[in-house]
Amino acid sequence: MYKSQDLSQYMLFHIIKIYKNLLALDPHHGSWWFGLGVSLDKLGKKNEAISAYTQALHEGQLAVASLDYLQKRIRTLQEVGNEKE
Repeated sequence: MYKSQDLSQYMLFHIIKIYKNLLALDPHHGSWWFGLGVSLDKLGKKNEAISAYTQALHEGQLAVASLDYLQKRIRTLQEVGNEKE
């Protein structure tokens, strides 16, 4: 039997694969980059999440609330990275 955390990670890996497949078809969907970033972020893949979030900002097509979240989350992840150095 899977533990809840194991199942969540398993699902996130599949979600990431789906987003990557979608982006291989059309890399210009900001919302797909955003979803990929959130999924990577939840797995603790900080640098990959920052890259996906940055690409989401670059591609656009996002709600104002999403843009605000992305900018704040990128700053937070970068600050956490700087504290560890």
